[in-house]
Amino acid sequence: MTQLQATTYEFNAENPAESVSGISDNVIQIGAFGFNYLIPAEGEMYSASLAYSMDVDWGPVENVYFFNDFSYIDPDGAFSAINSSYGNMDDPMLNDIGIKLTAGRYYAWFDVVINKNGLNYVGSPVDDGWHTSVQSRFGLTC
Repeated sequence: MTQLQATTYEFNAENPAESVSGISDNVIQIGAFGFNYLIPAEGEMYSASLAYSMDVDWGPVENVYFFNDFSYIDPDGAFSAINSSYGNMDDPMLNDIGIKLTAGRYYAWFDVVINKNGLNYVGSPVDDGWHTSVQSRFGLTC
């Protein structure tokens, strides 16, 4: 499976006063996996995904799903996720490569996340350098 996406977006953020919150109206706060981070309120986002699903007979494991997801944000204007004000940060990029194993109604996935200015994704630094983290999750489908 291959997926490509290009999105232009614009949010009219109305954050609490920057002098109180430290968050300007040029960012919005989003989150995933228990972490929140700031993204530009306006820009373009590009993503590409490759995936392959393979049925297997490995004891209880019925399916292995391989994936690679890449995303890139091109902020409209200067942006900084560190202090949420107008800064001059390189465009955030994130690549997530991994596998998901399915056994009946249970599943687990393991992935390696590589990012540059990854918007503090899962606690990653925002310093124009490339950073890597290893993630794993377990779930139950009811």
